[in-house]
Amino acid sequence: MKIKEVPTLEGERSVLEATKEMVSKNSSCVIVKNKNSEGIVTERDIIKKVIAPEKNPKDVKLKEVMTSPLIYVSEEDFLFDVILLMAKNNIRRVVVKRDGNILGVIEDKDIIAFESQNLVVIVKEIDKAKDIKELSYLYGLVDDMVVNLSREGVKADYISRIISEINDKFIAKAVKIAIREIGLEPPVPYSFLVLGSEGRKEQTLKTDQDNALIYDDTYPLLEVNVEEYFLNFGRKLSEILIKIGFPPCPAGVMVKNPQWNKGISQWKKVLQDWIIRPEPENTLKGGIFFDFRNAFGDRTLEDELREYVFKLVERGDLFIAYMLRDAVRFKPPLGFFGRFKPEDEKGIDLKKGGIFPITHGVRALSLKNKIKSTNTLERMKQLYEKGVIYKELYEDLKEAFTFLQEIRLKSQIEKLKERETPDNYVNPEKLPKLERDLLKDAFKVVKEFQSFIENRFLKYLPS
Repeated sequence: MKIKEVPTLEGERSVLEATKEMVSKNSSCVIVKNKNSEGIVTERDIIKKVIAPEKNPKDVKLKEVMTSPLIYVSEEDFLFDVILLMAKNNIRRVVVKRDGNILGVIEDKDIIAFESQNLVVIVKEIDKAKDIKELSYLYGLVDDMVVNLSREGVKADYISRIISEINDKFIAKAVKIAIREIGLEPPVPYSFLVLGSEGRKEQTLKTDQDNALIYDDTYPLLEVNVEEYFLNFGRKLSEILIKIGFPPCPAGVMVKNPQWNKGISQWKKVLQDWIIRPEPENTLKGGIFFDFRNAFGDRTLEDELREYVFKLVERGDLFIAYMLRDAVRFKPPLGFFGRFKPEDEKGIDLKKGGIFPITHGVRALSLKNKIKSTNTLERMKQLYEKGVIYKELYEDLKEAFTFLQEIRLKSQIEKLKERETPDNYVNPEKLPKLERDLLKDAFKVVKEFQSFIENRFLKYLPS
């Protein structure tokens, strides 16, 4: 556990001087030495004891506002002792000493960060969070949690599921804050849907938020304008999620957008229009939407909508075929002799040339075969059990997809360490030979899957 060094000042020094010292040292407190006693002055002390009573910080001495005696632990004490001491005294930081000398402080947020790889701990802190600021701080720990889990050898698919569970908790808290700000409970049942990789529980590091809202618009006349309520709710909720740290979707696939915020009868009309008219824009929207998963709210609305989609695709062979054609549109970045073909100086795009063809192809086949699961690996398994894909292809596809996710996560973590923005690119020349060979094998499986789709489902589809 990292101990933070903090400035030490004499008790005769002013609060203004201490404030300047705290800012320059990026510290949340100062230790105060006052003759035969020691104390501490924190940001909260300054606000409550100086700013709120409208005192002049230049005229107030540290010894007048310090908390004394110091509550401290020894460097040899266990972290559990620190947590126990904080809880007992209702404090946020504890001083650490060695042989009577002050080393620094441990703050509650440092403990949370240190323990953030523990799902139970971070979920508990989300539940306890009182406002958006606290949620934003906790959301900032998720990347560290991912790095820690990966370092410990946890597989990418398991990490993705953990992230999804945590994100669902953030969403639940954001929904409650939005309702509190509106000042009125939702007038009818509703479901907040997560889409894309979050809907499939396959998200790694932070990606754009894709979400939608369904509400029951079949109720008789109500005093509240239901459509207006949920549009306002969607705007507030999107704003809160962005403040917490969820990146906004550049394409506007968010609940603040009326296109993605509708009553269930409206959604049914939209889905019918998409599937009847399989134009590129509609298959693109369908590809985003059809991984929908209820993250908060009434799950029966999700179930009803999914059953309706399955009924539509019974007569939507052309729509499925066009979705499958999208799955073979981007080819793996391999040349004739099995060499990598980087698109630019960034390297090769793992998502475009590998992950997307698998997820989209599996998604389309799952819709056709009425598979309710949204996770790609679970969908593959059920496609194999239904006899849609043969055993060897299923096993190869599972291994290829898992490896592509692993290598993407590993690359994103490395970029994070180098203070670069994580993306879907990897430079194959920087990979060890074994990983380069495995990556080539994974792309060959993607090619095989695309050939399977073309020969089995797209043979007679006009180009």
